[in-house]
Amino acid sequence: MSDEIIEMARQAGYKHPDAVGQCEDFAYFNLEVFAKLVEKRKCQELARKIQAMPFGDTAESFAIWVLEQA
Repeated sequence: MSDEIIEMARQAGYKHPDAVGQCEDFAYFNLEVFAKLVEKRKCQELARKIQAMPFGDTAESFAIWVLEQA
């Protein structure tokens, strides 16, 4: 999971993984984009868990709804 977080941070503009704590290195880091990527990943994780529930089409419908929220 930590590799996924690092990749999401890079997608949001974070370019210096070795410079944590230096404010100027966050100038191009878009926190809103990062938060949206994390939210989408969490929705995907939740949808997979719902799809695995033994409720057939109902579980699938709930999973689709969760995915549409991100």
